[in-house]
Amino acid sequence: MKALVELSKVVAKQAEEGKVAVRNIRRDALKAYEKLEKACILTVIPPSHFLEKKLSEDNVKDLSSDLQKLTDGYMKKIDSIYKQKEKELLTV
Repeated sequence: MKALVELSKVVAKQAEEGKVAVRNIRRDALKAYEKLEKACILTVIPPSHFLEKKLSEDNVKDLSSDLQKLTDGYMKKIDSIYKQKEKELLTV
């Protein structure tokens, strides 16, 4: 029984590491959005015309909102899997 409790602690630690990884990915994506908002992207339009593009503030807000929804979804999946595994381990 003690081994199962220890195993449950390992599962909890892995779940937390998964959540940290998801948050780090979100943080990196938000930084990338901010860079794209500030940067100009030159697009070549034949014949020899250039079009400057950058993400608008609204685009960044929409992308950030979508990213948060994805993040929340993955956090719920991690919690669900963790609870399921913990229940399996402690129901013996």
